[in-house]
Amino acid sequence: NEGDVCMVRNIVLRDKLNFRTYIYAVVLISTMMLLQFKIVDAFFLLQVFGTSVIILRNGKISLSRDRRVNAVFLFWILSTVLCVLSRDIPLSYQKGSIIAMVQVVPLYFTFVYIERYTQRNQSLFDGIRKVILLSCVIELVWCLLQYVAYKLMGLDINRLIFTDMLHLVSSASQYKNGVFHPSGLCWHSAFIAPVAVIAFLFSKSTVIRLLAVLDVVICNNATALMAICLCIGLSFLSYLPRLFKSSRVRAVSLLLLCMEAAVILPAAVRMGFLETVWEKLLYIYQRSTGAVYDGGSAFAHIRYYTGYLTVLENSTPLQVLFGYGMGCSGLPISRCFGQYAELKNWAVETDVMNQIYSCGLIGFLVFYGFLLYITVHGWRLDRRYGILMLSLLCAGITYNIQFGWVILLELVLYLAVKRGYNLFESAPADTLAAAGFRGR
Repeated sequence: NEGDVCMVRNIVLRDKLNFRTYIYAVVLISTMMLLQFKIVDAFFLLQVFGTSVIILRNGKISLSRDRRVNAVFLFWILSTVLCVLSRDIPLSYQKGSIIAMVQVVPLYFTFVYIERYTQRNQSLFDGIRKVILLSCVIELVWCLLQYVAYKLMGLDINRLIFTDMLHLVSSASQYKNGVFHPSGLCWHSAFIAPVAVIAFLFSKSTVIRLLAVLDVVICNNATALMAICLCIGLSFLSYLPRLFKSSRVRAVSLLLLCMEAAVILPAAVRMGFLETVWEKLLYIYQRSTGAVYDGGSAFAHIRYYTGYLTVLENSTPLQVLFGYGMGCSGLPISRCFGQYAELKNWAVETDVMNQIYSCGLIGFLVFYGFLLYITVHGWRLDRRYGILMLSLLCAGITYNIQFGWVILLELVLYLAVKRGYNLFESAPADTLAAAGFRGR
């Protein structure tokens, strides 16, 4: 309508530089989760400020017309509203649900304005790809610096800078059974899972890809290791058909692979890299089967799944369908099994069951239907879409990696797929349409 056209003209023409700068700044700091001010992170604050300025300039609040995106946020809101209205939910969980909901609201409006802007200028996609890659590379370098500083000097630079000096967070690092786990600019090493996969797929640099794999190994996190192994495996399988396009391409490709293998494999063996990877994979298997005891973490994660029938028996039909409320997935586990019952509120540490317990079966189907849309239709556009999403989906089985910045990236991926824009190659939609692809 006329109002939307005017808003697009304002954003694209009058505020072109300012809007781009704002979006790039949001994307750049999005992964830097330790940048917090009294429990509110800089990523959230910048989005609130930027979207508020745009709303004031345009004189109205604009909404997306995309049914899938609207459905995702609608069910998140609905689960929170039902939580607040329920007499069965403790007040501490109701407050936690409201906070969790408020944190994702700016993501919606950020998506709306990216959606409007890219109607006229899809080059913003290319800029977002470069900035998110830069942000992830910063995280990878910082993770390596953490590891080196701790191994050589016994210095925890995250604790020193973000806790002792800046007092931004109470806990800036992860220790498990006395072992230090480098985690980048976050407090948990599972954070490296999406960072490493995104950097590996968005970058064409061998150095950055090797750094991503190295960081996964040194961060000592099972979720990150499984994610990067799946990413590498699927990437290799998707690359195989190219080796057989022609004899010339096959010869060159095989030669390059042999040269890289001749350099990388001996170095990996000497450094004990391959042995370390194998040991970690074996440890993951032993944890899942109970062959080794890890303090009960693996058992607790498995019970989130196996205990679902027990939770169903102790939940109302409304809670089964729409959940207990955003951020409240730990409540039914505490009630049924006594786990973390002393906490005021908490969420289970797996994306899959977190969605089911928080937003119910319907909310789970809506959100994962959205993610599967990106996976399936993105695969047709570029297999790296599918590889990225499958890696994130599988990582979400074992831990929570659907951080706010990951959701924002998924929204951008969705929009790019819908518009027929190859975010991995910066290919415009008309070029892809000429090749036979039609965005949905």
